[in-house]
Amino acid sequence: MSVVCWEISDSYALIGMIAAGIAFTLTGFAGSSVTMVVACNVLKGMGFGCAAATVFGLLQDSITYGQWHTGVQAIGMGNAASSFSMKIGSGIGTAAMGWILDAGNFNVDPSGAAAATSIMVTCVWVPVISCVVAAVCMLVFDLDKHYEKAVADLAKGRWRGSR
Repeated sequence: MSVVCWEISDSYALIGMIAAGIAFTLTGFAGSSVTMVVACNVLKGMGFGCAAATVFGLLQDSITYGQWHTGVQAIGMGNAASSFSMKIGSGIGTAAMGWILDAGNFNVDPSGAAAATSIMVTCVWVPVISCVVAAVCMLVFDLDKHYEKAVADLAKGRWRGSR
């Protein structure tokens, strides 16, 4: 993959996370406006679509860079680690949602103010924070500076530390 293609993938992921973060933020201020909530949900879907469409390509590029950087080809291990991390993250995220809802007494009084606040935290503000963290990660992810050399060296059977 050329650097131009990588920069496009990187940009799509970054733009997608920023768009989703903005949409989640707007959802937090939408109040009872169904039109605004629906519009924000469409923007969230488009943002996550852009990010999700590129994430596995970026993962493979990172694994390729890792091979060049260390001299160790760990394609299977990299993909397995990614899959494992997604599973652990899903479990922790689901548990955290339950803990937040429990802290808002959602089971005791689902119509109370504390329950409404806990729903806003789990469905709006935690995702906003997640989108910001993902966007910052994409901003500091500078693989494009090394990728073309890494691919060229690997094609010649060399890696970063070899002569």
